[in-house]
Amino acid sequence: MKSKLMLDYTKLNQHSSYSFLRLTGHGISLAFVFTVCLTTLTFNYSDGFIPILNCSSVLNVSCELCKPGTFANISTVHCGCCQYSSHGVCVNASSCTECPVGEHQSRYGSLSCDICPPGTSTNNQTHQDSCAKCSPGHYSNENGSAQCSPCPEGYYSNHTGSTNCKACPVGSFSNKTGSAQCLSCSPGYYNNETGSTSCEPCEAGYYSFNTSECLPCDAGSYSATPGSSVCKQCRAGSYQPNTGQSGCEGCPAGSETRVSGSVNCTGCLPGHYKNDSGFDVCQECPIGSHQPESGKESCIGCPEGYESRLNGSANCTACIPGYYKNESGFDLCQECPIGFNASSANSTSCAPCPEGYYQNLSGKPLCNPCDVGTFCNSTGCSHCEDCDQGTEALVAGSNNCSLCKPGRYKESTSAENCKICKHGWFTTKSGSLECTECPVHYFCPTPDQDKKQCSPQALCPPGSAVPGWCPSPLYVKESDYDCKASSELIGIVVGSCIVFCLLVAFAAFKTVKRYRKRSQTIKIENTERRQLVSHEESLPPVYTGL
Repeated sequence: MKSKLMLDYTKLNQHSSYSFLRLTGHGISLAFVFTVCLTTLTFNYSDGFIPILNCSSVLNVSCELCKPGTFANISTVHCGCCQYSSHGVCVNASSCTECPVGEHQSRYGSLSCDICPPGTSTNNQTHQDSCAKCSPGHYSNENGSAQCSPCPEGYYSNHTGSTNCKACPVGSFSNKTGSAQCLSCSPGYYNNETGSTSCEPCEAGYYSFNTSECLPCDAGSYSATPGSSVCKQCRAGSYQPNTGQSGCEGCPAGSETRVSGSVNCTGCLPGHYKNDSGFDVCQECPIGSHQPESGKESCIGCPEGYESRLNGSANCTACIPGYYKNESGFDLCQECPIGFNASSANSTSCAPCPEGYYQNLSGKPLCNPCDVGTFCNSTGCSHCEDCDQGTEALVAGSNNCSLCKPGRYKESTSAENCKICKHGWFTTKSGSLECTECPVHYFCPTPDQDKKQCSPQALCPPGSAVPGWCPSPLYVKESDYDCKASSELIGIVVGSCIVFCLLVAFAAFKTVKRYRKRSQTIKIENTERRQLVSHEESLPPVYTGL
């Protein structure tokens, strides 16, 4: 089929020395270049045509078709290759065509575009010089992909340029498209299939920590709610003998668990009890009760004479001395009241203090004897009485007082014993409140005997224990109270005074005489010393050296 060509000739003008010819036909466009070799002529030209510089004649028109992969670039006035930056292929003589989506061209002068391989795309863009690798979470499994597809839910791609997506492994999931990685199941959740879009919670009684499976709770533990990551231990007071349970059981009456995580119950220890089933632990037997056996639901009281003073007692203890318990039950031993005592352990009663004894405090094992000077003449005394005036109790533990013996007395009621009459005083009766002074002319040698008459020459004033005598012959009795000097004593005294005076006078005379003689001697010595000094002062001086 012949093509109709149309000649487009551009006349010369003053701006160019070239002219171009474009031939246009059905479906084709050819670019030719010619040159008019008249340097003085100027031609206009259009894009897609370039002149041939070596012209053989001025008027000959010669056009040259641009080679495949090139185009006529008017700015360079020659056929040029499609540049790298053109991102396309030459399809006609005057321009380059962009590569479509899914294709690229990185070389210039190309006749066609290259198709993007699997794992790449042009991201829905034309005019690309390279294919972009699919980003993580996306893939392309065909040639010439315009855009990478996101991985579906349950799948992932963790590197660039993926041609397919991988299913999420067991224990992980992906709940959105375009995932670069899968998420692990949270603790307490699991899945056991690949390509999962979610995880399932573990049932109550089960737990999960490795995300791929749920494990039953061990015996002694439980999980009460679905989705548990750990199992809790049964608390003290409860137990669980089976695995995979959602709760724990209470122990029956008389039994308990003292530690957490128990798989069975144990009987209450001696001294403890539990009166019903449930989660409570065994309680200590209260004060006043005991329980000698294990696994019991109640405590029992102590027999008479016994008690328990501590919580959790397995046995009863005997009442200590001074205490008693007269019936069995939960009561404690009681103190013996004042005036009573219990001398032995496990007493069931208290005894009153006997006569002569007392107890002023409660809870005492023994009664105290009344002190000396006091007494108690009845049983159950809380204190002892002082003996009355004229009476005394000479030993401890007396139940009465005795009268003061003759020669002794006691003025008032007190715990003191009777006192002995002082010298010269006496009393001959029992129970005296006071003693009598021995009268004048009498003497009283002992306090418990009656007075005795003194002789006429004796001195016997009131209160005399023995008679007194004037020293004879120098003194004679003047009255019952005093003695006076006799005539012989007066003569002796006068003679003695005369002799004494003579001796004193003689001694004075001798002393004066010795003093006078000594004074004369001292006077002579002083005169001689003055004469010697005067003689020495009258002598000329004596020289002993040059």
